[in-house]
Amino acid sequence: MSVGSFLRSGQAIGELVDIDEIRVKFSAPERFLSLLNRGAQITITTAAYPDHQATGEIIAVEPVLDAATRSARVVARVANPERRFLPGMSATVSVVLSERPDAITIPNEAVFASGNQSFVFALKSDSTVARVAVALGMRLADVVEITQGLAPGLPVVRAGHQKLFEGARVLPITAQGAAE
Repeated sequence: MSVGSFLRSGQAIGELVDIDEIRVKFSAPERFLSLLNRGAQITITTAAYPDHQATGEIIAVEPVLDAATRSARVVARVANPERRFLPGMSATVSVVLSERPDAITIPNEAVFASGNQSFVFALKSDSTVARVAVALGMRLADVVEITQGLAPGLPVVRAGHQKLFEGARVLPITAQGAAE
């Protein structure tokens, strides 16, 4: 539009946008549909502000899947009091589908396989190691859940499995940033 332009009835001349609270629309694979519910918490981040995140909740899961991608459209409402997220921005969306607060997790590199069985070398109180058969659960990028075979808090060997054997004596070194 320019100064002096003629406007027709109903013609849009601008957009009003409230960005104090935004709607985030994203797609989720159909295998997660049973876990995506209204009220589930989400967290969003964006490349423009990598150290800033905002949280919100799912307000709708559309009932029709995209035929090409086999995914569902999900809509969430997110508070945006600092007004950092703007309409049209891309964002990374994280949704907690389920939580297991008592889950035992260890670094992926601590697990090794022999045949179809997974093992870890667990550190005993006398600084020797024991080869322990474990059952694996959920696997993430850096950790794996142990569902059987390992007690909570038992230290495990992260590296050097090829040099270890049952009863080998080791010098424990705590990794930087490792949880107690």
